[in-house]
Amino acid sequence: MSRLPLSGLAARIASLLLPLLLSPGIAAAGDADDIAKDAQPLAAVEMMKMPAVDHAAALAEDAMLDGPGVPPRFAVARPVKLTPKTDGTWETLADGSKLWRLRVQSPGAVSLNFGFTTYSMPAGGTLVIFTPDAATVLGPYDRGDNKAHRQLWTPIVPGDEAVIEVRLPADGVDRLQLELTAVNHGYREFGALANPDKSGADKSGACNVDVVCPEGDDWDPQIRSVANYSRGGVRLCTGFMVNNTRQDHTPYFMTAFHCGVTAVNAPSMVVYWNYENSTCRPPNSPASGGPGDGSLSQNQTGATWLADSSLSDYTLVMLDDSPNPAFNVHWAGWDVRSIDFPSAIAVHHPRVEEKRISFEDDPVTTTSYLQNASPGDGTHIRVEDWDVGTTEGGSSGSPLFNPDGYVIGQLHGGFAACGNSSSDWYGRMSVSWDLGLKECLDRGNSGTLMQTGLDGVCTAACCPDANTLCLNGGRFKVTVDWRNFEGQDGVASVVPSCSDDSGLLWFFESDNWEMLIKVLNGCGFNDHYWVFAAATTDVEYTLTVEDTQTGEIWSRTNPLGNASPAITDVGAFATCP
Repeated sequence: MSRLPLSGLAARIASLLLPLLLSPGIAAAGDADDIAKDAQPLAAVEMMKMPAVDHAAALAEDAMLDGPGVPPRFAVARPVKLTPKTDGTWETLADGSKLWRLRVQSPGAVSLNFGFTTYSMPAGGTLVIFTPDAATVLGPYDRGDNKAHRQLWTPIVPGDEAVIEVRLPADGVDRLQLELTAVNHGYREFGALANPDKSGADKSGACNVDVVCPEGDDWDPQIRSVANYSRGGVRLCTGFMVNNTRQDHTPYFMTAFHCGVTAVNAPSMVVYWNYENSTCRPPNSPASGGPGDGSLSQNQTGATWLADSSLSDYTLVMLDDSPNPAFNVHWAGWDVRSIDFPSAIAVHHPRVEEKRISFEDDPVTTTSYLQNASPGDGTHIRVEDWDVGTTEGGSSGSPLFNPDGYVIGQLHGGFAACGNSSSDWYGRMSVSWDLGLKECLDRGNSGTLMQTGLDGVCTAACCPDANTLCLNGGRFKVTVDWRNFEGQDGVASVVPSCSDDSGLLWFFESDNWEMLIKVLNGCGFNDHYWVFAAATTDVEYTLTVEDTQTGEIWSRTNPLGNASPAITDVGAFATCP
């Protein structure tokens, strides 16, 4: 398996310290300097006070519904319909910029998080969310956070009150599109950010093993691939970053189907990296069953659903952005051979608390879900009983690694807990492979069944990102620059997909797709690569396609005011093979 030069505890500490050393102002963890200084006092800002939440009733409901495969809930959603046009307080600042603010209070909440199901920030605009004492600041979010799904869901802020603040250039007010539709009231402790001493938290069992303990020393890359996440601002699960055969750092993230991520709610995912204890709490000690000191500050928001299957209980999404390099995330390798292995390792977030590691020293078997007989329907991997550690609610979606450190499945459910010898079942990745997973993780249809993991950042000739398509095996780099009638210009944004030959792009609004582009291998027909494109626009654009193997550039420009014609160039690149 791949290893970093740093081993075990040293590498884990490096992961925790990197954001402090390299990225003091990450997008999702701002500071008081991001808040407008010359604004009216907060007392002058309109407050939206939410109805009360009965914490005891919510906890009782959770207890009644708890069982194998039920993602834990930590917050209650309160639907709202709030926009800067109808709510909040506007003012003009000394420099002429416009400021909109809204205070939101949900009495008794241990944390708050927010869902904006319409988010489109004009150039020069920013959004921040902060506690009244400015001790916690989220953002600034800006035009770079405009995505094809047009949503923005936030990490949690502690306490029961927060301020939402938007700052715009004087001419940006009419171009702002923002609607807050969910205020999520946290009633269950989730991380030290919400409650520093985590009193009353639903803590994981004492038999669990912190990933910084010596038991985790040989599994550092695998540990760094795993994260916990919220969905819809109310439920929690575990997931992991997963590599693909291109090894191009596409931010593919896997979890369990039963965690409830769909095409509709994937934009609401908030992923928390490196949420783990800073020291090893001795397993089976009171400390191991007590509160940890993990931080939720290393996070990112938003994703697009790509594929899933209830049969093998998997879901694959593409995160809106690659993780901040300072987070030191690992893209896990995988093994989709249909075989059983002599042992297995799990990395997970039990009770969605700090990250833990568990070991099964005996062979795993192929079964049906929650069944012992082998092979059953062949869809799941059974871990008979954990020899070190366990799993719990919240661990769902976490990866199971074979002895070589490759993912072979993700947790569906089971009965394992501290103090018993019960089993867990993982959806087989080898079954998921032919149920839509292969189309994304092996877009070039290479036939690879084992893929190593990946560290670092993309250094390939073409690195897919929010503004770049990498087509036809990653060989062709596609970008589009545009200019509209008002003289504004920009770079087209990519609509996420798993296609190897084609892609969609948008220019101005993420729900208004402007262009389809294809780069096809026509070498077997006329010894050329072909470029096809169609755009429904009359603005100026320049479509540029680069053959990264030869350096040859192909481009077409559509003049401003001209209805874009279809492009069918079957002689675009005479660069076969």
